[in-house]
Amino acid sequence: MKVGVFWDYENCQMPSGAQSCDVVERIRTEIYEHGPIHLFHAYVDARHTNLSNDQKRSQIRQSGVKVVDCPHDDKKNVADFQIMADILAFALDNPAPSVIVLISGDLDFSSFLGELRNRQYIIVLIQPMEAKNPVMKTLAHRWLHWKLDVLSAPEARDEENSRSDDKQDMEPNIRNEPSSPALIGRISKNKPKATEDIEHSQALLFLEELEPDFFDPLIDTLKRLQGLDNSESVLRSRVGMTLNEKYPHVFKRKKFCPSFKQYARLAEVKGLIVLGGESGTAWIKSP
Repeated sequence: MKVGVFWDYENCQMPSGAQSCDVVERIRTEIYEHGPIHLFHAYVDARHTNLSNDQKRSQIRQSGVKVVDCPHDDKKNVADFQIMADILAFALDNPAPSVIVLISGDLDFSSFLGELRNRQYIIVLIQPMEAKNPVMKTLAHRWLHWKLDVLSAPEARDEENSRSDDKQDMEPNIRNEPSSPALIGRISKNKPKATEDIEHSQALLFLEELEPDFFDPLIDTLKRLQGLDNSESVLRSRVGMTLNEKYPHVFKRKKFCPSFKQYARLAEVKGLIVLGGESGTAWIKSP
C-alpha cells in the first residue's frame, strides 16, 4: 500500500529549537509500519509559522519533504483547500486501500475524511492535544498525538501524565513507566545480554496482567491473511490495517499497550508470532 503524508504545518508546527530533519524522521518512524511513503508534503505560509527561517525550510526539503507555499493573501483556508486538492489527486492515482496521513488540528477536514473512509481509504490522523475530539478520532483508523507520539516533548508528557494520574492513579502508564513494553524492540544489539534478559522479564510481568484472549484477534487476522495470500509471512502494515478494520482499537483496551506496534511486540515476547524485516517491508509470521 502506498502512503501519502499531508502536513498542515500552521496547525502542527515544530518546536522553535527543533531540527527539521529530526522531526521529519520522527514522523516517518510512526508511519513506516503502514508501508512505503509515496508522497510527503508540508503546507506553509511562512508569515504565520516559524518556517520563515531559510535553514529550517532547506532542512525539510533535504529530508525529502516537498514544501508547498500557501500564502493567505487575506483569504481564508488557503492551505486547507490545497491539502484537500492534493489528497484527492493522491486518492485518484492510488486506489483504496492506500493510506492517507493527515497532520493537522483543523476540524474542517472531518467531512472530507469521512468520504475517503467510506471509500475504504486508510486514514491516519496526527493531531495536537487541543484538537482531540470524538468526531475526528472515529474517522481515523489510527490516531496519534502530535506532541506525545511524534515530538515526544517532555513538557507535553508531563502534562498528560499528570492528567492521567488524577483520573486513574493505579493504572499503569506507558509514557512514564521506564520498564513498560514500550521499550521492547528498542533493545540495541550492543546491549549486554543481562540487560536484554531484564527487559524481557519486565515484559513478561505485563503479560501476566492480560486476559487469555487478548491476542486472539491478532492470531485470527494473521491466519486469515496467510490463507488468502498462501504465504507464511504477511506484511506487518497489512496485518495492522486488517486488524483495525475488524477489531477497532482492540489493543488499546490496556493503557500500557497503546499501539499495534507494541501489541505485536508483546505477542512476540509471548511466543505467539515472529516479527522480522524493517520499515515498509516489516512482516509477521507464525512461530
